[in-house]
Amino acid sequence: MDSEGSRKCISSLDADEIFENLTREERLTVSIPVQDDGTPASCHMFSYPQFHLLTNSSSPSEVAVVQCQNGWEYDNSTFISTLATEWDLVCYKRALSRLTTTIFFIGVMFGAAAFGSLSAMFGRKPMLLVSYVLEMGFGLCSAFSSSFIMFAVLRFFIGFTITGSVIISTILNVEEH
Repeated sequence: MDSEGSRKCISSLDADEIFENLTREERLTVSIPVQDDGTPASCHMFSYPQFHLLTNSSSPSEVAVVQCQNGWEYDNSTFISTLATEWDLVCYKRALSRLTTTIFFIGVMFGAAAFGSLSAMFGRKPMLLVSYVLEMGFGLCSAFSSSFIMFAVLRFFIGFTITGSVIISTILNVEEH
């Protein structure tokens, strides 16, 4: 969802008026540690400013580093907004973006069982119509989700209804030919 180089940790120095004489690059140098490849760390920040790094370019060895506490600044040159940027699904929350895929496929699994039985009981064409309408409704609602929990629940139901569409359509095509 989000590449490593497209975000940076916002340090407390970005909002502190005491450091307004520092350039943006200098604030980054004294507040964000550098990774092995020379780029600023995305998920960590120094616990206090490292002014010695302005004169000495060597990396600190025993400096306290903490999780990013003030949010992230994202590169919006490709996309204005994504799920990862909308709900900060980065660093320690990164696994949540993968969780939505798992939830979707759990919905697919339950949808296969449910729509198989329902289409046998109520007919294939009515259940195909039901799955299409529900799929559109859940898809539209997920586009306007206001929280991660709401999005994850809707992803389950999208997987649930997509399976109905696929299974019933396949059966109807096989029966016609």
